[in-house]
Amino acid sequence: MLDDTSRRGERNKAIVRALYEAYNRRDYEAAFAHKAEDYTIEVTGTSWVSGRFQGRDYVRHELLPRVFPEGVTFRLRNLVAEGDVVMAEWENEAHRGGSVYRGRAVEVFEFEGDKIKRVRAYVDPAPQMAFFGERPPASG
Repeated sequence: MLDDTSRRGERNKAIVRALYEAYNRRDYEAAFAHKAEDYTIEVTGTSWVSGRFQGRDYVRHELLPRVFPEGVTFRLRNLVAEGDVVMAEWENEAHRGGSVYRGRAVEVFEFEGDKIKRVRAYVDPAPQMAFFGERPPASG
């Protein structure tokens, strides 16, 4: 029989798995439905996509289209949970203007209830910098 911490961990792993599946389908509304309104993500590295970004709507409507305008595909390698914390190891691929990004990272998800409150993304910096650079692409 599972205790409460184990049940929460299993529920939260299922939510994170559903999040990546939604990204892979380009179903961003479904992906962002799993995130709290005051969601925060912190991304390691030195490119313009590194740093701390706050607000579900900002990340969904402003940041995501600039970071991955042609979408992104994740391949989940490992998923581990303990109560309200889930750790995911993945590889991903994205395209932009003929360039291909192949990255890998570990993300630490912190939950409040059934919503993702915070994510810390520990991203391999070399491919990140090569693809994204120091400055964001010019708008439009």
